Amino acid sequence: MNLESLCHELLLDVYLFLSTVHLFRAFRGLDARFNALIFNHVRTYGHFDFRSASKQDCDIIYQQHLPTIIDQIISLRLSNDDATPQQIERFLSRGFTFCHFIQLQSLSLFSMYSPEIMMQMIDDLRHLPNLDHLNLVDCYLGESRLRYSLETLMNLLQNMPNILHLTIETAYIDLNGYRFEPIITNYLPKLKFLQLKMCIALDNITNKEQQIDNLINSFRNSFWLDKHQ
Repeated sequence: MNLESLCHELLLDVYLFLSTVHLFRAFRGLDARFNALIFNHVRTYGHFDFRSASKQDCDIIYQQHLPTIIDQIISLRLSNDDATPQQIERFLSRGFTFCHFIQLQSLSLFSMYSPEIMMQMIDDLRHLPNLDHLNLVDCYLGESRLRYSLETLMNLLQNMPNILHLTIETAYIDLNGYRFEPIITNYLPKLKFLQLKMCIALDNITNKEQQIDNLINSFRNSFWLDKHQ
């Protein structure tokens, strides 16, 4: 038995176990039937995770496939980590902007260290009315100065009032419960899930336990315990 002899239903079941990037690499171009099934799968699920994709695979998808399905994608993950360096820059260099992803509901960015590109992306996010999941993992939100980083974060979130799920993992911003409370109140009225992971440098080694207690206590007021438990 070969793949060509499998019925549509079995092939679609196989597709569920593969990422969209791997689907295009393995099956795209075999024949018209496989092509139609792949695009049907993308229209149904719409997930693109480029985190483990090679530069060659990304370039092929950017050039040959993404323009025809960009308005059907609901989830997008891009990463600049050591395995996929400058992936986000190459994505943007192809002329893609988030305003083209009109159905996008979930966006995840990993290891983005350029403040200029972050600001460019932040400006684009206002064009995503359906976006309700945002994950920023190891992303640089601005200069090392706390105030500027907070302003950058607020500029980002004030354009996304429909966010339900927010994850921020960073070593570049000190964000306690008191600072984040007005951000949620003013900009994120629909937020249901918040996950913060921060690496914070303690100012004074002699009272580090007190600094840790202060940070924890900032998330122990009625706003966090009663309204956003």
